[in-house]
Amino acid sequence: DSTQFAEDELTAAVEEANAANIPIMAHAYTARAINRALQCGVSSIEHGNLMDESSVTLFRSTGAFYVPTLSTYKALVEEGTQQGLPADCYDKIFAVLDAGIRALEMAHKGGVKICFGTDLLGDMHRHQLMEFGIR
Repeated sequence: DSTQFAEDELTAAVEEANAANIPIMAHAYTARAINRALQCGVSSIEHGNLMDESSVTLFRSTGAFYVPTLSTYKALVEEGTQQGLPADCYDKIFAVLDAGIRALEMAHKGGVKICFGTDLLGDMHRHQLMEFGIR
């Protein structure tokens, strides 16, 4: 349930980005990290697999965007081991993908603004459009 950055660190990053008229995004998985980032003023959350209803409420009240990256996990399920993903990480992908699908459903039902993104790297770039099929 890590948050990684303190509130004052996030707030400083948001203030500097706002001063330069640059939207700021955060890569966050847990509801605690998502909620902290939203409360500090980030413009979008990438991943968000473990959000909860309080996250949905914060997304709506702040107007922030949600960028699920489900195709990344789907591609890792299909090709992760061939791409060098260690077995212990591969086993976790299924739970992360399932949680991400539940988060997407929750966000959609809750009226959160949802964008496109994938986070796919290297040889897996060819799977970008898979994101739309998953949704």
